[in-house]
Order: sequence, then C-alpha cells, then structure tokens
Amino acid sequence: VTTSWPSQPPEMSLELAVGSPVTLSSGDAGVVSELNARAGLVLAQLRGGVTVWAFATNVTRRVPAALPPAAPQPPPAAKRSARVPLTRALDDAAENPHLAIGTLRWPEGHSFPHLEPPSWAAPPDLLVGWPSYVRVRLPNFDPVKHPGDPSQIDGLSYPLTLLFAWQCLARTAPVELPELGGELTVVIMGASQKAEERLLWETDYWTELLSFPHVFPASTRLHLIFSGPEVAHHGKVKSERSSRLRSTCYRGDLCDALVAHDCSPSSTVLFGFNTGCGSGIEEVMAGWAPDLSAALQRGYLAFFSCANDYSDLRGEV
Repeated sequence: VTTSWPSQPPEMSLELAVGSPVTLSSGDAGVVSELNARAGLVLAQLRGGVTVWAFATNVTRRVPAALPPAAPQPPPAAKRSARVPLTRALDDAAENPHLAIGTLRWPEGHSFPHLEPPSWAAPPDLLVGWPSYVRVRLPNFDPVKHPGDPSQIDGLSYPLTLLFAWQCLARTAPVELPELGGELTVVIMGASQKAEERLLWETDYWTELLSFPHVFPASTRLHLIFSGPEVAHHGKVKSERSSRLRSTCYRGDLCDALVAHDCSPSSTVLFGFNTGCGSGIEEVMAGWAPDLSAALQRGYLAFFSCANDYSDLRGEV
C-alpha cells in the first residue's frame, strides 16, 4: 500500500467493481469490498477477513479460475442402513469436490430418521438451546443411554437455526421483520443438493418450521425457495401439511430467483447457511458479491449463519 498521497488521485480502472478479484502490489490476493472513485482508493478484503485500503494504481484485476458446473443429481439409490460409516461421507465429498457440502457430510444412501409430529400439549415459548429442545421434542433421544442417530440433530440444525434467528430478531428489533399473516417467502441462498436441498427431499425436517406458532403463527403460510447454482431439482415443487409449507427449487443466481418468483422485500427474507461469502476464497466471494449487493440495495432482510467462529464469521462480519 502506498504510504504517500499522490499529487492527483489515481484514475479508477473501469474494470474494478465491488466483488472483483484483485491482486495488490504486495502480492496479496483479495476481493474488492468498496470503491472510492473520487479518491482513487480501493478497499480489498483479503483471506481471513482482513481488509486493506490501496490506491487503484497499486491494484490489478485478476480473473479467477471458473468453477466447474455442478454435477447432475443421480437417480435415488436404494435405501441402505442408516448406519453407514461416517468416513464414507468424506469419500463421497471427494468425488465431487466442487460441491459445497458444508457441514452436512452424511454419505449418499444414508437414511435420516423420520421426524414424528410433536407430542407436546404446547411448544416451549422460546428456543434456548439443544438440551431443552431435545428433552421436549425428542424424548427418546438420550446422548448417553439412547444416543440414536446424530444425523437427525445435524439435519434439524438447519430449520432450527432459521427459527432461532427469527425469534431473536423478533425480540430485539421486531420492526425489521416482515408482517406475518398471508404468505412469507424465505429464500435459502446458496442451497446445495448436498445439504439444504438434500434435507428437503430425503427428510421432513423443514416442517419443523411449522411446529412453533409463536414464531410462525398458523395464519402464516411459508414458501421456501432453495436457490443456488448447485440445486439439482430446478423447478420442482413440494407441498406439506395442508399447503401451509411449500418449497420450490431454483438453480441459478440469487437475483434471478428473486425476479423469477416475483419476490417482494415486504414479504421475503433471505437466509444463507454457511455461504462462504466472507471465507476469503476469492472465487466464492466474487461470485456472491454482485447478487448480495443488488439484493440488499433493494431492501431485502437477510440472515447469515456460520458453522465456525473464526474465518467465515470474521470475514462475513
């Protein structure tokens, strides 16, 4: 980074834009986070979430390697025993390294346990953590005496994270949330056939969103849109529980999905599970930047969750 200010601000390259992958004169690689054309400055985000300002003359645009297209979803395999060795999950992931499987690493053919309807007289008023949830919702699940299948907890972490985030914002800043009643659209950004979409077709776990009326009352219908370039069942629709919950798959970019489904910011929220948009991986960050910038400028409310509290969380914040 230049330490002395030039007599005239350097001219901003027309090739630079928010989300452009760049290389600094120091050799560091990053992604453009902000531009100040008047001053000729570029704010670049480097790996690990570190950001630095540099003069435009000290920054060159770099074309990242293109990601390979997502592999088509194979026909469903015959159901095998749920007790598939966990190490097989990593083997399956290695076969398709371009797919962002995130933290749901159960191998192909693994049978997720069925989620029984709630047996409680009334759901708890608040979601406060796994112990209290498991005690009332999964009474036969005991981590010591009856550990059951941990993939059920893994899969349920997706809808429960959404419920918990909504609950927290409803308590701290309710005016930021869309008004409930009618249909609420939730766009699952960056959905993957290995994670969010897999849970849609192989489990009934997303129906847990309807089990907590203090979060989503019975007067509200939910429309989940699983959007991302790694979605397999483009255009396929699934309806559950008397049509209170319907899900649609869209293979493509976020903004295209919003336009295709006529999503209004007044009745739509965006939710991203481990998106990697702040991971420091330039191809991923560059791919996310234009869509996120456009969506947020239009006024959509967006939630982001991270599976770790170091690189991803620090980068996204």
